[in-house]
Parts: sequence; structure tokens; C-alpha cells
Amino acid sequence: MKKIIFALLLCLFATNVFCEEHDGRWWNSSTPSQKVHFIIGFSEAYISSLSSIAYAVSVMSNVGEEKSKEYANSRFNNYPYGYTYGEIRDFVDNFYSNPQYRTIRISLVLEYIVFPALKDAWSKAEIDSKALELIRFFK
Repeated sequence: MKKIIFALLLCLFATNVFCEEHDGRWWNSSTPSQKVHFIIGFSEAYISSLSSIAYAVSVMSNVGEEKSKEYANSRFNNYPYGYTYGEIRDFVDNFYSNPQYRTIRISLVLEYIVFPALKDAWSKAEIDSKALELIRFFK
């Protein structure tokens, strides 16, 4: 259980440390190539960290095992498999075209808005609602 908690904290720490200044202003000032490379790196890290958590859970048998499995599975299921990095970039470009959303960190936008929105075909109203929720929460 300690290893799982450590892995989760490490993932959260890495996301916060490396993506702190990467928000909509940074995104809009980047070239299309830089944006795709960022998405590739973020996606690979996202899937890799979830694979590590899933593996750690599979070899451990502790009290929190079910909750950890649920977390890893929910995050795996959020990833929009089948979309190209260019399509994800275009979605983020469209999202950050709204000046109100440019203060939200890109890591949060990808994990909590873009990935589930693409996977589940969210409406504009659902995307706006989640974005406003993130703005209020991280003020």
C-alpha cells in the first residue's frame, strides 16, 4: 500500500512541478510542433504512470487494493485511445481560444477535460462546466 501511495504522490508531484507554468498562455505561444511534442510526452507519462500503479496493485494485497485498482482503471478508461496527437492538439487549441480558460494548467486540462471529453463526446456545455469548476477550485 505504501508503494502505491508513493507512486500516486510521485505522479502528482511530477505533474505539478513540470507543468506549473504550462497553462493556456504558454500553450498559445507555442508552435504546433511544440504542442504535439508536449502532448506526446504527457500522454506517454500518463499511461506509463498508470501502468506502474496497476502493476503495483496487481502484486500487492492490502486493504486499499480495490480503491487503487478503481483509480487506475478509471484513469486508463479516460484516455482517448484512437485519437491522433494532432486531434488532441486541435481540441486543446480550441479550448484555449477562450481567454477565460488560459489560466488553467495544461496538465489539468488534458486529464480532466480533454481526455474524457474526447472519449465520451462531451457537449460544449459539459466542457464549460468542468472548466469553470477547475477555475473555481484552483483559484
